[in-house]
Amino acid sequence: MPHISYETVKELLSSENLGDRLRGVNQIRELEPAQGLELLQIAIKDQNSRVRYCAVSQLDTLGAQDLGFSSVDVIVTGK
Repeated sequence: MPHISYETVKELLSSENLGDRLRGVNQIRELEPAQGLELLQIAIKDQNSRVRYCAVSQLDTLGAQDLGFSSVDVIVTGK
């Protein structure tokens, strides 16, 4: 199994392939919570509803990170 890192997950999330993006969202769970929450912000803005749903589903576990914004801000404003 290839090494999961912030960079590899970010590459998957920017892929044109839906399967890659879904795999990237799932791999976020393997990263440090602060990194994961940062990458979820990318996935929440994805054009595909399945990717967005997977990302929002992870906010419950990663949303406790205090990075100066709330989970609601990410969902509502995309910031």
